[in-house]
Amino acid sequence: MTGTLALSSLSVGRAAEAAPTSDRNYCDVINVKDFNAVGDGVTDDTAAIQSAIKAAESNGGSVVFIPRGTYLVSTLTPRPYVTVKGAGRYCTSIVAKPGASAALINFPAGMVPAFYLEDIQLSPGATPNAGQHGIYARAVGNGRTPDQGGWWYGGLRRVRVAKFDGHGIWLRGGGTDFLKPHQFLSFDHVESFAGPNVTSRCLMITGQVGQLSINASEFDGNGQGVVGAGTSVEIRREVNDAGTFYSDVSPYAIEFLNCTFQANALGARVERASGMKFNNCWFEDLKSGVVFDTSVEMGFVEGCNFSDTGSDGGNGYAIKAGATSYVTVIGNRFAGTYDRALVADASNGSLFLKGNRSNVAAFPTAGLTKQPTASSGAIDIQGSNTAIISGSPVISTITSRHAPGEPVYLRAWAADFMLASGGNISLGNKVSPLTIPIGAIVTLVRMDLGAKNWSIVSIT
Repeated sequence: MTGTLALSSLSVGRAAEAAPTSDRNYCDVINVKDFNAVGDGVTDDTAAIQSAIKAAESNGGSVVFIPRGTYLVSTLTPRPYVTVKGAGRYCTSIVAKPGASAALINFPAGMVPAFYLEDIQLSPGATPNAGQHGIYARAVGNGRTPDQGGWWYGGLRRVRVAKFDGHGIWLRGGGTDFLKPHQFLSFDHVESFAGPNVTSRCLMITGQVGQLSINASEFDGNGQGVVGAGTSVEIRREVNDAGTFYSDVSPYAIEFLNCTFQANALGARVERASGMKFNNCWFEDLKSGVVFDTSVEMGFVEGCNFSDTGSDGGNGYAIKAGATSYVTVIGNRFAGTYDRALVADASNGSLFLKGNRSNVAAFPTAGLTKQPTASSGAIDIQGSNTAIISGSPVISTITSRHAPGEPVYLRAWAADFMLASGGNISLGNKVSPLTIPIGAIVTLVRMDLGAKNWSIVSIT
């Protein structure tokens, strides 16, 4: 096949029948017009397009080309090794048939490797069907041994998903048997807009979903410049059909690169996941930006811009670490109007910070400085770099998540406190216990040699 040959010229000519004959010789691109698809927005083109997809699968894997037009469809089922490609996301539109309940693109049981959707708009129509999703990829087993399922080695390219009453895209991975992952996927230049339902998500990711790269994509509350009341992207543990938590199997290794989150109450929520990264993204016109809600390991926000994000009557924030979540925040910029740039759960949410800057001199934050309570001579400061010590405890042990070379700063808040030997604190040539007077700040750094791995740097 020559690279300069137009897609439309690769079709073999309109067939009289809806399904092809078995001896037909297909090219690498199959045109849905050959299966009697009309594309006038009135005729039901479901059977014609699905027949073309089936033929592409039977052909060992092909491109199904959908020319410019509006194609009325109830639901389409992806098949392995098939690419469904339109003439452009503003040229080819697949529109949900009124009354349809299944997702417009509804994944089947079993493994679906190497399925791609490209250059197409998915639309709910003038009146969205109640609860209908744009793309619903639920990982269901194939009924054999091993009982595997999931979408592998595929993705979305230049796809627009507009305002479904359910979720625009739902990647619903498997659970406790770990045989039904969605993995090794890439989403490039995807636009997804939340629907009128406040529970609608532009992108929902649940269960066993990993190795997912999302690049140069937009997740918008409504697409009309008005701040919505919902959440644009949600990433959480496995749920059942009703959306209730089913197991603790959670997404992992997901990166958003050069993406935009805007015009909603919350840009992104991450819960019980690991390896979540927002890199060089843009958050704008959001009541709050991104929250790592509960038990998130290895959360990263790096090189992102937060513009007018975090203004919600005093409760807004740009970045938040919830309970037992550990998030690295590097080189971000906070501009415009916001209540707080950075928030950490008061007891055990931690933000590891470096090189962030704000257009507000005060740089409002909350919860970053911990107030640990000493127990048997030990304090736990989690991942915080600053802590205030109340009362007059004698502290001999520091527990934290800091790496060697990282400093912590402890301030005597309302009374003197003391540091003592006997635990993991080295006092050097100072006599134990060492008094830290009220108002003073002691700086310690963690070492990786010996049992006494916290050493005093200074007292100011």
